[in-house]
Amino acid sequence: MFKEPTVAPNSPKITTPATPIEKITKDKPKSLWGDSFQLITKSSNSKSLLTDEEKQKIIEEEKLRNSIKNKGANSCSLGCLFFIIIFVILITLIINSSKNNFKNINNQSEIKNWQSVTKFSGNNAKKTDTFIINGEKFKAIYSYKGDGNFIVTANTPSNVFNSCLISNTIGNSSDETICYKKGEYYLDINSFPGNWEIEIQEYK
Repeated sequence: MFKEPTVAPNSPKITTPATPIEKITKDKPKSLWGDSFQLITKSSNSKSLLTDEEKQKIIEEEKLRNSIKNKGANSCSLGCLFFIIIFVILITLIINSSKNNFKNINNQSEIKNWQSVTKFSGNNAKKTDTFIINGEKFKAIYSYKGDGNFIVTANTPSNVFNSCLISNTIGNSSDETICYKKGEYYLDINSFPGNWEIEIQEYK
């Protein structure tokens, strides 16, 4: 029977030299991918170690963050919409105000009133210079201070029969007469001694 050789207690230990393959395997550095894989594995394991309550809490926190984001986006959209509506209303008011002002200006320009054309004065009978009436009518405002007869007519130079009687009074008087005609006229004044004044106004 084969017996193992005995080794003396104080004899030196004999080591077998490593083969080239064993040396390469022993000295080979650890793979970075292998370390990363271990970290990923540990992280996955840590997640798997969470309780159901912790997982639910994480889910609720995610929902809360998403809800806040959505509310922020909605509030921004509503704010922008509100600003646009206000801007449109202001522009509409400005346009309407401009239109009304323009209409008022046109209406004011179309408003007619009495405008002075000329004035005459004297103390006896006379024929005045001619004056032009462009409006649809004119009036003579007169005053007479005397004891005689005060007769005034507005005549056209081309047709003496196309006249308008302005005054036919005796003694002191003041009044006004409207003639519904236009064109070229002069005043024919017949009066006894007395002071008189006449103003011609046209309506345009």
